[in-house]
Amino acid sequence: MSDVNDISKESAFFQSAKNIQKNGAYYTDLDHARRIGYLFDFDCAEEISVLEASAGDGEALLAVTGKLEKGRKHMKLFLVELSEETFKEKLEGREEFNYVLNADFLDGVKISNSKFTFAFANWPYGTSKDGKSRLETKFLEKECSYLATGAYLAAVVPKAALEDGGFRRKLFANFEVCGLWRFDEKVYREFRQFVIVGRKKPVSGYRKEMLGAFEEKLKDFGNIPFLPESYEEQREKFVVKRSSESDIVYFTQKIFNPDDFMQHIQKSVLFTNVRVTNDIFIPHYSADRELRPLLPLTKDMSYICAVQGQGEGLCGSEGNKDLHLQRGSVKVSRKVSLQGDKGSEYVCEKIRSQVRQTVIENSGRITQFG
Repeated sequence: MSDVNDISKESAFFQSAKNIQKNGAYYTDLDHARRIGYLFDFDCAEEISVLEASAGDGEALLAVTGKLEKGRKHMKLFLVELSEETFKEKLEGREEFNYVLNADFLDGVKISNSKFTFAFANWPYGTSKDGKSRLETKFLEKECSYLATGAYLAAVVPKAALEDGGFRRKLFANFEVCGLWRFDEKVYREFRQFVIVGRKKPVSGYRKEMLGAFEEKLKDFGNIPFLPESYEEQREKFVVKRSSESDIVYFTQKIFNPDDFMQHIQKSVLFTNVRVTNDIFIPHYSADRELRPLLPLTKDMSYICAVQGQGEGLCGSEGNKDLHLQRGSVKVSRKVSLQGDKGSEYVCEKIRSQVRQTVIENSGRITQFG
């Protein structure tokens, strides 16, 4: 998925008005997506973990990998999509996709590093909000950390990104550029799209002459070849190596969603195990059920709560039958003593914070901690 030029980024990114009619996204042409797949050999490895950072409706990734057309069940697809509407309508619950996150790829995900051996990308286009770099550069840098050494990245980028020095330097610092193709004339005239294939380097860095040779090619975009039109046309293919789904420990959102958690845990064997459930879910405190308040906080936690003003006033509610009064205080305690050997004594003053918390229950019972 991608957006047209001149997009600015807030916490995520804004789409242009031109593309609002298409769910705020401009999806990769599926014919070109299939032709990108002709560049690769996906069948030498027993298992391949695939990442897409801005998935849209996911159809382009299916076309590139040939998971449906070629029956490549050994390809495990991991997708991230920002739009909640697109996520729910196009991605959620589909068996073709192994893992899907509705999150901001730049700021809202936690993913295991260096585990994926193939990534397809059509990142959002345009300039970041700070104006210092393009969005494509930020996505490239972020995605690079999740790819294993030797992994292939197939990225659809606009002409404006290729003309940006910061993007080119970031690309060459992290990838060996294996090839550059452009979309057919009809699509190219409107969107100026290219496909770059890069192989992840073991160490970051690049030689200036290699970057210079690449920049020399960009002086005449008309000489850049079109994508192959058939699988047989591309004789020498980039062989994607093995990567295991089981090695990816983290593929999750940074923000915890309790509703999603409850939906998932209700399907878990743990939830149906009464003994485990009783250990996980602690019943709500009720004054007419308990003989005394909940266990007191540790001294460290009592201090933190007290200095922040917690535990002051009425707590709980009458409806829950846990209404009670708390009062907390922190006092500075000083203890002076004489230390040292005879003839070399010195006065030592120890200062500590003394926390005292008083709980008055609705039954009239008073308990003090600290």
